[in-house]
Amino acid sequence: MPLIFEKPEAPQSIIPFQGFPLEVKLGSSSAVLYGDVHSSTLVTSYLQLALLEKLPVYHVSVGGSYSPGVMEKLGKDLGEFYFGRAYSLSEIVDAVSSIEEGSAVFISGFSLLPDLSPKGILELVDLADGRGFTLVLSHFSLSLNELDLPGEFRSHFHVPEVFDYLLVARTSSYRGHYRLNLSILKAPSEYLGRIGDHSIQVDGLIKPLL
Repeated sequence: MPLIFEKPEAPQSIIPFQGFPLEVKLGSSSAVLYGDVHSSTLVTSYLQLALLEKLPVYHVSVGGSYSPGVMEKLGKDLGEFYFGRAYSLSEIVDAVSSIEEGSAVFISGFSLLPDLSPKGILELVDLADGRGFTLVLSHFSLSLNELDLPGEFRSHFHVPEVFDYLLVARTSSYRGHYRLNLSILKAPSEYLGRIGDHSIQVDGLIKPLL
């Protein structure tokens, strides 16, 4: 894609749910690491739901990393929610090259793809940028190293600097009450004050998904 200079315009943005510490801009790219199934299901589902109010959402699951049936539990109109499975980055790039510009593209279980490389990830982000996609790549890790989150991102996403957002989400629970613990390692510069760790009560959000 050739380099084009344009006058910046204020982008549209969404908030996945009340209490989420920052907005997600339409047309942005995000890499998200999840430390447990609860956080993966909660954040992915509500982020997709919020985006569906503005644009079509395409979800590619690598293996069984996400089930579309969970979206039905939220009882909303899923008319422009599309789901598929894939097992190579090249297959995904070919598929999303032909979908509607300005859509949202989720790829869960991203780092399980066998043909990942820095070049391939850069090509995917470049494709998303050129077609105006809101790109969300995620991975659920059973052994997330909390002491080296930057290293975790480099291990799973190779070139994490290319993404607009770098987020780590995990849940904690006590006597049936749930909190979402969110670490923001990178975000657009206007959200500089949001960098760091946040804890959000999510009882009312997670119960419909259980």
